[in-house]
Amino acid sequence: MAEVSAHLVDHVFPEVPVRQWVLSLPHRVRYLLARHPDLAWEVRGIFARAVHSFYVRRARSEGHGSGRCGSVVQIQRHDSAIRLDVHLHGLFLDGVYTGFDSRGLRRRPSPRCRLRFHRAKYLAQRDVEWMVRHIQALVFGHLRRRGFLDDEAALVGECEDAPSELATHQAAAVQGLIPFGQRAGQRATLFGEEPEVVSPRLSKKLCADHEGYSLHAAVRVGTGTGSRERLERLARYVTRPPFAQDRLSVTRDGSIVYRFRKPWRNGKLAVVMDSMTFLSRLAAQVRPRRAHVLSYFGVLSAGASRRDEIVPGSARDDE
Repeated sequence: MAEVSAHLVDHVFPEVPVRQWVLSLPHRVRYLLARHPDLAWEVRGIFARAVHSFYVRRARSEGHGSGRCGSVVQIQRHDSAIRLDVHLHGLFLDGVYTGFDSRGLRRRPSPRCRLRFHRAKYLAQRDVEWMVRHIQALVFGHLRRRGFLDDEAALVGECEDAPSELATHQAAAVQGLIPFGQRAGQRATLFGEEPEVVSPRLSKKLCADHEGYSLHAAVRVGTGTGSRERLERLARYVTRPPFAQDRLSVTRDGSIVYRFRKPWRNGKLAVVMDSMTFLSRLAAQVRPRRAHVLSYFGVLSAGASRRDEIVPGSARDDE
């Protein structure tokens, strides 16, 4: 994904601060989004609009008037153990652009309207805590209206139909279970030294949880020296593939060992799977046809008014 990250830095993101917002979801919602790609796109849009609205409201409260935000959001389908973990990584402009014609974005702007970027002020822990509750309510309400969740947030209809072969793989991959064989329904083996004392889960800065939803917004790239390189590394992380081949190995008995990038809190270093479980998890990772995992929103979207004045690609191509 090096080409994608280089394209984002060279031709999409202007030289303004960028903040990463990561939304993790409960198991049942991960399964729904994996089974129904249209739901994943809809939840991605809910997430992007919620964060955009946060920036717009904050700019208005600071006296900057009506502004527009922009973002690039990636749907990731994996975690460090190659489980099916549908979650959202968003790279958002950490602020808003003002100066759009008040008559609307689709009309030709007045020559007097000059675009100006206003950086967002300090992000507080209470902002992230409010946002995760807000996004949870929006997503839950949408899934309930679509008939996928009941009032108690339980799955509706998904458990009544006979599961397809792919659904079986996806359900097992979401929970980290072995899908078939003598050990069907058991968890895959985790390898590592047992710590004497498991370190307690510490509350992370600018990270909040609510009813299975988790929102993290601590990573920010500014505009100083080396910022474009840091932004490219962040974009490469956001668009990374499901697994790294250099951390994959095969034992003498044919088991697949996948080492984690860093040890888990409980001391585990790797997951050990038989070859069929490994292939099952890979099958669950395959995204549907014509399902774009990277989307552009706000002032960075393809049809945005005055986009050529914001993104760096047009100006650099003319030089």
